[in-house]
Amino acid sequence: MVDNVRVGNDISAIAIDPQTGEFYLAVRVGSEEVNLRKYAPDFTPLAQWGGLGQGGGTFSWRVRDIKLDAQGRVYITDGNNHLIQVFQPIEPALP
Repeated sequence: MVDNVRVGNDISAIAIDPQTGEFYLAVRVGSEEVNLRKYAPDFTPLAQWGGLGQGGGTFSWRVRDIKLDAQGRVYITDGNNHLIQVFQPIEPALP
């Protein structure tokens, strides 16, 4: 069975945690918001952060890639800003 869930206008990157099955998406919503989202394996939203900007937890229009390391850190390749941003493990932040 395949699940389909609409999460935004443009998904530019995905990373899946092989230990938990949780996954991260880089999503562009509308014309003024770019954010990162974390989901449980059943598509339950767990966390969201970011916005349109030039670093410091915000992103350009196109996040190029998301990678996770063994410690749970999240690496974001922010193409238009020429940055790699690194975030500590993201704990659920949504109710």
